[in-house]
Amino acid sequence: MRVWSCLSHPNVVPLLGYVDDVSGQGLVSPWYPEGDVIKFIKSHPSANRDTICADVASGLEYLHSQNPSIVHGDMKGENILITLDGHACICDFGLSIILDNNPTGFTSSVIGMTLIFSAPELLDCSEKTTESDVYAYGCTCIEILLAKKPHQTIHNQPVGVIVEAIRNGMPPISPEQLEQCNSLLPLHLIKQCWSLEPSDRPRAKHLAEAFGGALASHAKPETTL
Repeated sequence: MRVWSCLSHPNVVPLLGYVDDVSGQGLVSPWYPEGDVIKFIKSHPSANRDTICADVASGLEYLHSQNPSIVHGDMKGENILITLDGHACICDFGLSIILDNNPTGFTSSVIGMTLIFSAPELLDCSEKTTESDVYAYGCTCIEILLAKKPHQTIHNQPVGVIVEAIRNGMPPISPEQLEQCNSLLPLHLIKQCWSLEPSDRPRAKHLAEAFGGALASHAKPETTL
């Protein structure tokens, strides 16, 4: 709660307060009637998916740019809420990790993760990092741009098969399928998010700048009378 209350960014769900009464305890945030991005895309198939991807990259850059950095730890479509004007906000900081390596009580050692969004190194009990967030972000772009789950071709296989595929560097979707989304975004950067070596993945700052620049370069110029 303390970490979340200090955050302020248009693409991060804000914390409004805390409730503690006879009905229980809870954190209070704005209500997003459009729901998460998965629900939103299903009900608004013509939504600007490129903008949503760019919004999420911007929010992730903000989290990673904090001092110390904040690792979300469970990036996926279910944890991205949509505003009434169609913009994306990152939510659910239950698995967030503060990368300060100090015994302050704010660093989480929670292992929880969603397998099909997990970077290969996490399968060997490595600590979640900004690089593993970027890997999950790349997987989330599949959900947004193509309305598909990462590793959809093997999702019915035993867990051990999926784990080995991810550990061996199998991309969550084939490059050919990714190209089918007809996006204006530099798709090679999304592919780079799935690099087996964490240091080869782009930083969230690079993604946010590249995606924002791509959208700006294709924006229609305002007409003047």
